Formats: sequence, C-alpha cells, structure tokens
Amino acid sequence: GLGSMDYLGYLGAIAARQGNREQALRVERRLAGAERPYFFGRHTIWRARIRALLGERELATTLVREALSRGYPHADELHTDIDFESLRDYPPFQELLRPKI
Repeated sequence: GLGSMDYLGYLGAIAARQGNREQALRVERRLAGAERPYFFGRHTIWRARIRALLGERELATTLVREALSRGYPHADELHTDIDFESLRDYPPFQELLRPKI
C-alpha cells in the first residue's frame, strides 16, 4: 500500500543523503517495480527524489516529468521541496515546473 511505499521512499532518500549510493539505488529499483494505477506517480516521485539527492539531475527531472504525466497531484510543492534542491538551478527542471498558461 501507500504506507509501505512511502516508508521505502524515505529509506532510499535517507540512504542517498548519507552517501550510501548502493542502498539508495536498491530502493529506487524496488520502487521502479511498484507500479500501480492508483499511485498517481507517487512511487516515481520517490525515485526522482533519490536520484536528485544522488546528484543525477537529468534522470531526476525525467522521473519528475513521468510522475506528473501519471497524475502526481503536488507539483506546486516540488520547487520548495528540499530533496529537489540540486535541481533548482537546472533549466529543464525549472521549465517543467513553470506554470502553464
């Protein structure tokens, strides 16, 4: 369920923050296999967080784009989310979050 997915996501984000790349990527791979229609991109946002924390800006941005296309509902919070700090000055990420007219 959503609880275990968030738990897994937090574990991956913590591992990435601590510099434990292997553990972070293990979690990210598990999240990649957790596709469910009703997740609305939440598992993909966790994957993006982990990749952003590992400094992988291009892949993180691609995953954010994928999550948004799956209906992730909190796009307006991503530009202030500390986990995405490494992407703030990255033009493709800025463009992705720019309000659409």
